Amino acid sequence: MKKRILDLAIAYRRKSFIRVAYRTFATLFPFVLIGIWIQIINTNLLQPDGFLYNVLYLANWTSTTWLRPLRLVATFIQNILLGFIGIYVVYLAAYYTAQLYQRAKQLAGVTGIVVMLMASYQASNRTGNFYSSLNWRMLSLQNLLLSLAIGYLIGQVFRWLSPATSATHNPHTLEIQSRAQWNLKPIIVSLIIGIVLGVGMNLANYFAISDSVVTALSDWGAGDSHFIIKLLVMMLISLLQWLGLYDPTSTWFTTGDSAEWNANLSYVLSHHSMYHVPYPLSGVELYSSYAVFGGVGCTLALLIAFVLVSRRLENLRVARWNMIPVLFNNSGAFFIGLPVILNPIFLLAMIIIPAINMLIAAGAVMIHLIPTPVFDYPNGTPTFLVSFIGTNGNWASVIFAILLFCLDIIMYLPVVRIYIEMQNEIIKLDLKEDQQ
Repeated sequence: MKKRILDLAIAYRRKSFIRVAYRTFATLFPFVLIGIWIQIINTNLLQPDGFLYNVLYLANWTSTTWLRPLRLVATFIQNILLGFIGIYVVYLAAYYTAQLYQRAKQLAGVTGIVVMLMASYQASNRTGNFYSSLNWRMLSLQNLLLSLAIGYLIGQVFRWLSPATSATHNPHTLEIQSRAQWNLKPIIVSLIIGIVLGVGMNLANYFAISDSVVTALSDWGAGDSHFIIKLLVMMLISLLQWLGLYDPTSTWFTTGDSAEWNANLSYVLSHHSMYHVPYPLSGVELYSSYAVFGGVGCTLALLIAFVLVSRRLENLRVARWNMIPVLFNNSGAFFIGLPVILNPIFLLAMIIIPAINMLIAAGAVMIHLIPTPVFDYPNGTPTFLVSFIGTNGNWASVIFAILLFCLDIIMYLPVVRIYIEMQNEIIKLDLKEDQQ
């Protein structure tokens, strides 16, 4: 069974789209890592609703005179590194796809950028005045898979419509000019694709399709729906994160925005008791407290499992550099650096482990082993303090969360071992290819 899983995973890993995706992630990782660190400093330390800002009482001994410019600089760097991630991804995906088939890789990458900008271009005249802008959501981490797909598609267009190029490391101007002229056909076809994508995205935006889907998921996950529905929505979040279609810092599901949460909080404040609240199985609060250790899919447990099992320096570097970000529930760089996104070895574990946590937590709440979290917490609160703050300092909840976390590490250990075996086999195959 294990050998069968390894064989399937290796065959999947050798697919051209996956090879392009992983090469893109490897190139982007340093920039995403720096952006994530800046984002943590900005949201946790510099913003008034941040965890470290409140814990350190910065408002009492600092001045907004110098905090404001720091926020502006941090936001600027964060937006440049993470806000335009779709453009970087589409360029690299088109570049590596064209390179795979020995086509004009630089031209493919630039064409990919143009197509991506055309797809994200928004035009509107709802107010009677025409205006245009870019759909920034399309360029964010939330649409990583879409950017990859567009870049890969453009690379394939160059594969089929462009002549093969020689492996000249330092081509002269005339050679570059000749390549550009010979690639006019794939560029025109790519621009037509960009127009089609742009029209489609504008129609989707006009009919608010994306917003309707997000609103529906938010209502099911954070509203007054049945606990099983909420559990399924949370499992869907893990799937979307694995696909690269969910921003790990997204605010789709937050505490304090449902009738259930308001009713529970009113009960606790009036009865001075955390138990016997009207809605004990409040999905978002249980999910945030016991199923998001380090991010979607219990990322901190996965990271610790790698530290315990892996001996490969590249894996340990990714784990060490992401320890602090993941501790503050920001797993974006870890998901790209390993990578976890589009990695079939981690798919089932990412979906099942948080679901197991929620079911165990729900059972513990129903037998009054732990109370239902009802209090909101500052933005960027570290993993194990979410349940502590949410239950107003209930130590049983913290101990319960730590035990769940240990269980998560145990469940991730065999998954990580399989991944390391697959990684070693891939390296052997790559060495054989290099020797041929």
